[in-house]
Amino acid sequence: MRRAASWDRGFPVALLALLLFSQFAYAGWSDLVFSSQENYWDFHQGRPVSLSVNVSNNGDTSGYAVYITNVTLHPPDCVNGGMPITSSGIILCPNQDDTGCRNRFRNAGATAIFNFTNITTDASCINGLRTYNFTFEGSDELLGVGSSWYNRTPASTANYYMRFIGADSCGDGVCAPTENCTLCEADCGRCPECSGSTRTCYNHSVMECSNGFYTRLIEACAYGCEIVNGTPACRHICSEGERHCADDARTLQTCRNNAWANETCPRGCVDNACETDLCTGIACPDKCEAGRAYSYGSCNPSTGNCTYYGTVACQYACSGTVCATSPPTTPTPAPSPGGIPCCSLGLLLLSGLAFAAFRR
Repeated sequence: MRRAASWDRGFPVALLALLLFSQFAYAGWSDLVFSSQENYWDFHQGRPVSLSVNVSNNGDTSGYAVYITNVTLHPPDCVNGGMPITSSGIILCPNQDDTGCRNRFRNAGATAIFNFTNITTDASCINGLRTYNFTFEGSDELLGVGSSWYNRTPASTANYYMRFIGADSCGDGVCAPTENCTLCEADCGRCPECSGSTRTCYNHSVMECSNGFYTRLIEACAYGCEIVNGTPACRHICSEGERHCADDARTLQTCRNNAWANETCPRGCVDNACETDLCTGIACPDKCEAGRAYSYGSCNPSTGNCTYYGTVACQYACSGTVCATSPPTTPTPAPSPGGIPCCSLGLLLLSGLAFAAFRR
């Protein structure tokens, strides 16, 4: 009887221990499921990489919480020099929350993702597959004894694989961390040439900076651009309204909108102006002067004088505007009044004057 009583008392204790151990063994820690989205991704050695692991508490009966204290990435030799990288953890509740896990841990979810970003890689690493994995450390909740935590041995994920396909090269269309606009313009684009809204002479025009490049046209310059007192401006070849005669002495050039407008001067260009019409109101009729007849006359616009293209020397002098056709005739003197010739009368007068002088 004593043995039976002892057995009766020991059996419940053993059964409770077995139940507790069963709950303990199958608590949330063993329900964790892992994955890595970068598994079998391609990478360029020499370029920083990012690796991640996703963990889920898939327990659907126990209702236990899992406390992940830290997660460690174990990279291959070519990544971070093969040195592990550790991140802090999180509390996870099971998918089927039958015991009020989220009431006890209000910020807990059923899944979490841990990211390890911008990890350096060795540019000299040989192409091919490399393995990486993660280890999780922490504890899970034991509800049967006042919701205490029980430390678990680290859980390791399966191996994942990353493939190195070659170091970055200029022209592959990706601006890698080892490249920049100076080293590889094809991948990283042209380096900025300006900042703000500065202006300069560019392509024979006044241009303004926009988004790091001189692309905003301010003024197109017909005769080029120049820097004047530190400020870009179109080159001016003349002042508005300015005039001068061209080298051919027949073209008058006038400045309009910083360009020369040409005007042909029929009578020549003199003193920065077209010569005026000197023949206005002047006629050139036929004439005869000093024994020479002039015909077919026209006004010379340069001088305003008549020029005759037909000239004839007169044999018998001029007759009006033409040459005379015969010599001139000598007229017969007319008789004096009273029948006394004019010459005789003069002799008588001279004689009388001489006689009077003698008597004195």
